Amino acid sequence: MRADEDGTVTLSLEPVMTDLRARVYDRGFTVVDRLPTFDPQFEILQSDELVSAQRYSNALDRAALWLPWAAALCAVVAIAIAPKRMRALSLVGLATAVGMIALLVALAVVRRDYLHNQDIVSPDAAAAVFDTVASSLVSSIRILLACGVAVAVVGYVAGGSRSATSMRNGISQLIRRESEPEVRAEVSTRREVPGPRR
Repeated sequence: MRADEDGTVTLSLEPVMTDLRARVYDRGFTVVDRLPTFDPQFEILQSDELVSAQRYSNALDRAALWLPWAAALCAVVAIAIAPKRMRALSLVGLATAVGMIALLVALAVVRRDYLHNQDIVSPDAAAAVFDTVASSLVSSIRILLACGVAVAVVGYVAGGSRSATSMRNGISQLIRRESEPEVRAEVSTRREVPGPRR
């Protein structure tokens, strides 16, 4: 399946025919070598918007080489110069998560508008093409969303806010309460063991 410069997506059956000829030849039907080779192609859809979508996708692929490093550098500088670094770390993670959610929403809107185009003959085929083109981008956005949420949670829990401090104190007290019965049981066991006879 390939798309040309006019936005026409065609499906070529040439790989299928080549594999079929090889299997028939392996079973002893050598007459297939005398048959002419042909490449049947079927036009799936034609959309002028597909050309612009491919252009934007190629631009995003080129920007993906340096844009994440630039964003990471800006985040590190912002955290380093912030007076409260843990709070800045939490805000950076939260901003990353919000940005990724906005990108997912924007992709969903673009997909809906693209599939509602009147020029598209087969909406199912158009949806398959769009999902194939945007699959790697969506996967990257989801990974960044998860990383942003994790960074925001870590920055919040390790921060110096009252809620974070009370949360850490509550967790510490809970751990102490759970460990106290074990300590008491160990102490009582030691007391019950008789000493050596003199």
